[in-house]
Amino acid sequence: MIKAVDSIYLLLPCGNGYLYLSRIVRFCAISKMASSKRGADMKKTIFNNFRYIGWIVIFCSMLGSMLLIMIGASKAYSAFDVFIFNATPQAELMHLDKADIAISYLIKSLDTFLVALVLFIFSHGVFTLFISDKTADEQQSTQVLKWIKTPNIGHLKNILAEVIIVILFVKFLELVLVNFNDLSWSILVLPASILLLSLGLKFLELGQHEQAGH
Repeated sequence: MIKAVDSIYLLLPCGNGYLYLSRIVRFCAISKMASSKRGADMKKTIFNNFRYIGWIVIFCSMLGSMLLIMIGASKAYSAFDVFIFNATPQAELMHLDKADIAISYLIKSLDTFLVALVLFIFSHGVFTLFISDKTADEQQSTQVLKWIKTPNIGHLKNILAEVIIVILFVKFLELVLVNFNDLSWSILVLPASILLLSLGLKFLELGQHEQAGH
């Protein structure tokens, strides 16, 4: 750029022309840098503000978790109602005795509580990753639920996948208990799926590669 200005300066009759052109070139360069910085700041501001839409995800997940907790509590109450007060169970459980019916209701409540836990962990992870603006040391010192650590999105997926596998295992236990006298080979589809999911989670090692990168 200076060489171009020097060539123009040689064509000018006075030295003031070179000084004038230098100021124009410098002003254009500074304006371009300022414009680029304003564009970067605007993009950063837009994304920083847009991340607060995660509150909608957190709020809906927490509401769903609370609803599932109430449903699970009602199923647990049904177990006591059938076993202690001889209430009439569902039609699909009529062939079982009172103890097995109560166990079935308790397993159903456990399944529901686990899904509620998944939604709670998901909402906590979204808050940690998108809303909370703290360093790792600050999060470690102020974190209430230290057993739910979500340093990155891969770790959050790892936690959710593990809980989902446990939910499927509990669902399989429920199916075996309800259909104990009428088992078929098709019921093995669920444990086979659980095994494949577990192996896939082991091979993928979600979150570990990202943690190693840090």
